[in-house]
Amino acid sequence: MIPARVLLVGATGRLGLRVAGLLRARGMEVRALLRASAASEGRKALEQLGCQVVAGDLKEEESLGTACASRDIVVSTASAMRSSQLQRDTIDAVDRLGQLSLIAAAERAKVRHIVFTSFPEIDLTFELQSAKRAVETRLGDSILDHTVLRPSYFLEAWFDKALGFCPREGTARIFGDGRRLVSWISIDDVAEAVAVICDSPARHTRRTIDLAGVTYSQLEILEVFARLGATPFKIDVTSDQARLQRYFEESTGGPVQARAAMALTLARGLVVASKPAETLLGRDLRTPHQFAVEFLQQPF
Repeated sequence: MIPARVLLVGATGRLGLRVAGLLRARGMEVRALLRASAASEGRKALEQLGCQVVAGDLKEEESLGTACASRDIVVSTASAMRSSQLQRDTIDAVDRLGQLSLIAAAERAKVRHIVFTSFPEIDLTFELQSAKRAVETRLGDSILDHTVLRPSYFLEAWFDKALGFCPREGTARIFGDGRRLVSWISIDDVAEAVAVICDSPARHTRRTIDLAGVTYSQLEILEVFARLGATPFKIDVTSDQARLQRYFEESTGGPVQARAAMALTLARGLVVASKPAETLLGRDLRTPHQFAVEFLQQPF
């Protein structure tokens, strides 16, 4: 069988780089769409994996046609949420209009399948969710075969030093009281889900799949780290639910509002069925214990 030819958009992000590595390991031909301003480290990492790097930008519609040419599958993990150029890379420009332009370009290029990463439904109204649902609706109306993946909370994103999580120093930020149940997933499992779909897209066409692993409260995850010998945690209590609610209500849009919505939902709890992800991958998903062991083994 001829290996799939894939266009990867969002290739230098934490998820995108993992996807690139898995696709190349499976023998697929990967073309990565990168802006001229993309960090040299990301470009170098992609080239070392054997990816073809092409210039382009979701905000520059003319560049998308060339990028989609001769591709069988388009994978988009891109979002303004992970951009370092937030003044230009707005939610509307990237997550809505840019993704809609990508779909149109893929249709013109007669791409067979699109894989689009989103997130589960959240009971709040905010710009990022509206953009994601608009793209999902457009895919549903498209002639293209497609799969929408909706991963829940990434362990690696929310238990991260950038959000005040430092188990060696014994500090952690908890959103809300930390007791509400949340479905977590590893970025590695999401990347594998993308690779599985690219391996056999016809089996997953016109599907929306929620991706989630085991369900733990935030405090239960801290207990996992404690059992592995982490320093006793001093918890940052500034992110209580009432404060998060006010922060969300006062935000006006964009990445700030989206982060506020995600944090508030984390405080409230979000449980997503794990069966669809387990069925897709054919195995149990990575657990918080496995995540904690690897986290504590890191040199920093």
